[in-house]
Amino acid sequence: MIIGIGGISRSGKTKLAKRLKTYFKKQYKLVSLFSMDNFMYSHDKLPLTKNYVNREVPEAINFEKLIEQLKVAKPIPNSIVIVEGHLVFAKPNLDELLDCRIFFNIDKATFIERKVKDGRWGKLPDWYIDYCWQAWLQYGQICEKRVHLSLDGNRKLPFECVLDYIYRYEKKA
Repeated sequence: MIIGIGGISRSGKTKLAKRLKTYFKKQYKLVSLFSMDNFMYSHDKLPLTKNYVNREVPEAINFEKLIEQLKVAKPIPNSIVIVEGHLVFAKPNLDELLDCRIFFNIDKATFIERKVKDGRWGKLPDWYIDYCWQAWLQYGQICEKRVHLSLDGNRKLPFECVLDYIYRYEKKA
């Protein structure tokens, strides 16, 4: 089973993915976690926006490599694969591999507040933080026609509801 977790940066994706990995390790032979950050092209190959490295567009991610690795991991018996990232729903050929989709929403003010505190990429210019929001609206949304669990990243995570949702789709995978 492959679980996809998407949403804008700082919305709760990685926290949920790690919590699910820990939880499922007790039940499954193998639990794999794929973070899209690990499939970003090297710094010198990332696209530029206003001479600034742009990690917010699909061209920044090596989707082919990610999809290849997911196809290898999926058929392993008694396993769970979790893939998380801000663009996890951006490519139809990746989305089609997912058995279960979880989508985080947060409001723009919360995103800005959290992103300003995020030091992973150094201090970000204000224009770029706004650009991140706009890029996510353009590329990071889930197709509303796809069955998914939508979570409010502004609120406490309803972990039991997440598990109920996953177990419903586990039987179909």
